[in-house]
Amino acid sequence: MKRLLLVLTLLVAIHGSAEAQTSKTTIGGQTVSRYSSEYQNYTVPSYGYVRRYYENGAWHYYVNGSLLDYNYFGSLKTITSSMTFDVGKVGGLGRPETDQKFALIWQTFRETHSLNSEGRYKQTNGANTPANKLTLYEFAHYVAEARPAISINSIEKCPRCSGKRMRTGLTPTGAVGEVPCEDCNAYGSIAKQENFALIISGPMPPRPKLEELIKEGLIPDPASKLPPTPPPAPVAAPAQPKPFAEQNKPKEMAPAPKPAEVIAERPTRDLTPEERFSSAKSKAEAGDAQAQYELGLFYSQDFERAVALDYFEAFNWTKKASLKNHRMAQRLLAKFYELGRGTDKNLEEAIKWYRSSALLGCKQSQRWMGQMYHATFQGSKTYEDFIKKDISNLSEAYAWFLLGAEKSIPARPDIKIATAEELAFGPALTARDYSFETSTQSTCEGERDNVAKNTNFNRAISESAKSRYASLQSESADYMKANRPR
Repeated sequence: MKRLLLVLTLLVAIHGSAEAQTSKTTIGGQTVSRYSSEYQNYTVPSYGYVRRYYENGAWHYYVNGSLLDYNYFGSLKTITSSMTFDVGKVGGLGRPETDQKFALIWQTFRETHSLNSEGRYKQTNGANTPANKLTLYEFAHYVAEARPAISINSIEKCPRCSGKRMRTGLTPTGAVGEVPCEDCNAYGSIAKQENFALIISGPMPPRPKLEELIKEGLIPDPASKLPPTPPPAPVAAPAQPKPFAEQNKPKEMAPAPKPAEVIAERPTRDLTPEERFSSAKSKAEAGDAQAQYELGLFYSQDFERAVALDYFEAFNWTKKASLKNHRMAQRLLAKFYELGRGTDKNLEEAIKWYRSSALLGCKQSQRWMGQMYHATFQGSKTYEDFIKKDISNLSEAYAWFLLGAEKSIPARPDIKIATAEELAFGPALTARDYSFETSTQSTCEGERDNVAKNTNFNRAISESAKSRYASLQSESADYMKANRPR
């Protein structure tokens, strides 16, 4: 009897283990059921690069033109890589910036950016900017000014299980059989995300003029939008002479004329770049911080080519504005220190001024701080003398990206006119800076989420990042009060 009970017990155990080997296994500490996934029978429409478009109030994902279920795609194991991509060195011998990668970056950029009425790039959902010499030249200047980040997503068939979700391996009983593929978490596919931080070095191409862009049909001609000329007023008929009796009537007092409505004068034309430079220089020499910053832009040809390139003049004027707590000037000054333009290259000074600018509310500097910590964690040695590489870099990067993603730049009804709310926040942004600052808020959202996708970003790091974000908010508020623009 005892022997019979022992045999029955063994049979039950073997049955249970056999059932376990065909129904579930453990991957990364989690039990994965072979048939539990609602996407067990989901057929991937295609493999390749994934595009995202905002349609009818929701984001939709496409791969090679076919709609992809994002709930499936978003559940995939994601392999993330990041690199700095120098647009000025594409195709160089032994360089990682290959022609193929640039073609993909250029295509992705044109799908997400369009030219505004001033001939400058802005983020646009579902854009379809043509690829030609002028758009490419403007792209080079945009990279130099904004240092954008481009993320390219793709979906691939799992190489280990060939998309079958199951692979041959040892079952829990030690027998050879089919087990869920741990390389793809039994989904049959993996997602890849390539993050490129774009920079450009070397000589710059000439920046396209507005007239050239209009002539090529890349932006609409403002003249075509002018209201039609009203028809001439009808000529009044000559007055008929009054009868003699009426002519001799005593004249009545005419009512007092109403005061004319005061209408603000509008400039008859926009100033030329040379006239804007002359005006800025007069104000800068009188001590105006905004004008000093604009001179820094003029002399570095960071915006317009009104004067000869002179980084030393650009550095001197930018530093004057920076010492008056001008947040955008501080960002430009940090860039000069970072690249060694107009001064010796000094990364310690660059970090100091980027951080000051970020605490004063500059979105591009807040993003730069996040990028610095994230890149250091991923192995970049650029700032290893100033930042120790450890897991805290992830929480620091996430906190700065959270700060950058805050929608704190007041909206403008007219992009060229600062609102009273914006002026209370700090000096008025140029139209170009306003476009960059507002678009950077959205860019930071994507980079924040990229940090959260890192496999090392656990609950403890998340809580630490949120706590650090709260302390940065408080530090920024105190720093603004103590360092008001002068």
